[in-house]
Amino acid sequence: AGEKLELSLQHGKRIKNYMFGFSEPYFLDYPVSLGFNVYNRHVIYPFLFNQKAKGVNFTTGGRIKRYWRTNITYAYEYIDIDAAEGSYYYNFRGGYAVSSITPMLYSSTINSPLTPTRGSLYMVSSKFSGGFLGGDMTFIKPRFEWSFFHPLVLNHVIGFHLEYQFIKVFGGSRIPIWEKFYLGGERSIRGYEIYSIRGDDNIGGEKSFVFNTE
Repeated sequence: AGEKLELSLQHGKRIKNYMFGFSEPYFLDYPVSLGFNVYNRHVIYPFLFNQKAKGVNFTTGGRIKRYWRTNITYAYEYIDIDAAEGSYYYNFRGGYAVSSITPMLYSSTINSPLTPTRGSLYMVSSKFSGGFLGGDMTFIKPRFEWSFFHPLVLNHVIGFHLEYQFIKVFGGSRIPIWEKFYLGGERSIRGYEIYSIRGDDNIGGEKSFVFNTE
């Protein structure tokens, strides 16, 4: 694959996302990728809060084995939160600068990203924010993801997906409400309304474990 220039415009009821990006898979003819994205995003968490984010990120990475790759992303964004007065989320109203790095290690043998029928994916990443990077939030957010697909009979396929992640803050910081876990919806746990699974206190979870099969 060669250089990639991307312009994405998404305008829906819950998400408005405008993004411009560029990536180079072989920077200076070396097997090292380099890219960046600039974005403006507005996300509505129904009955919870509204999030507006403007930011930029830079990513570089490379292959370390046949199916294994690693990359690292630096991101800086300004996030503005609005919520209904009297709600738990009202206490988080205002603007926040977030500076973070996210290293990632992953392997994929999945034969198609849209209609997979065979293969597996392993991914480990961890987002580090604040500290020497600056910004208003200091936290760590590890994530592990595994997927597996196998063909059966009569063009049927069985698939498994597992995802585990958690967030931990440091230095007296509050857990950012937009980094908490709100499950439910077609891309999370089907049969539940989007963001309807929000932990024991109904204010978003600090850990998330999802296992799907279909």
